[in-house]
Amino acid sequence: MKTKKIYTFYHEINYPFQKNIIKLWKKNWEIKGFEAIILTPEDAKKSKDFKKIYSSIQYFHKEITGEIIQDYALSCFIRWIAYSTVNENDEPFFVSDYDLLNNSLCLNTHIPYDLTFYDNFCPCFASGTPAQFLSLINSIINYLDKNLPDIKEKFKKQDLKIFHDQSFFLLCDDYFYESVKINKLVDSRLIEMPKSFQKIESIDRHLIHLSNYCISCVNTENKKNLNNIEKKMIKLRIIEFLFFKIKLGKNKISDELLNCLKNFYKIKNTVN
Repeated sequence: MKTKKIYTFYHEINYPFQKNIIKLWKKNWEIKGFEAIILTPEDAKKSKDFKKIYSSIQYFHKEITGEIIQDYALSCFIRWIAYSTVNENDEPFFVSDYDLLNNSLCLNTHIPYDLTFYDNFCPCFASGTPAQFLSLINSIINYLDKNLPDIKEKFKKQDLKIFHDQSFFLLCDDYFYESVKINKLVDSRLIEMPKSFQKIESIDRHLIHLSNYCISCVNTENKKNLNNIEKKMIKLRIIEFLFFKIKLGKNKISDELLNCLKNFYKIKNTVN
């Protein structure tokens, strides 16, 4: 069976344990038979449209939020340019956030030729061709240019704390998705985003997304008020637990990791 490729985008923005997590992402997907490839801003700069898109994103972010765009939000937009530079002969391929693990997605999974988001407007797992990814980021710029007052009002009304690509996908109207021809799967039941320890222990979907929002939910559930370093450490430990659970099944290593987490939260062990 031909090996499928999956790409992610990595930008060094001094997030704690960022490199640890991306190494686990790569190993996890390779264990499942995929060729896992990490792109960087240097790949994005290969595009002839990079400078134009880069400056446009900076401008629109300042207009919408009143603030200079920070590296994290900027990288969320720049990744689509990086994906557009991949030499895949205009064949579709998977792209994902690097906090998304493969639990049971098979190599023979069909990749549609339409640009596809697999979790509604969340772009944590998507597929498309290089040309489609370039069209996507250019369409975002064009939409912002024509609808800036509307997006600015919606951003303020919803009291969002950050404006990145997912914020845009939340705030734009259906016309954007129709014009760009995005196949947006509302409930594919493909991706689990666990928000409690009970969910972390019993995941049965193909993909697991350990977003920062998930970690916040776990912390809130267990009444933990953590600083940024502690939150990132907990995220790393949960990803480590799931990595070993996926690789080895229920075993001593994964149980010990989970028990360490539960001891931190002082949770009684519910694992049978």
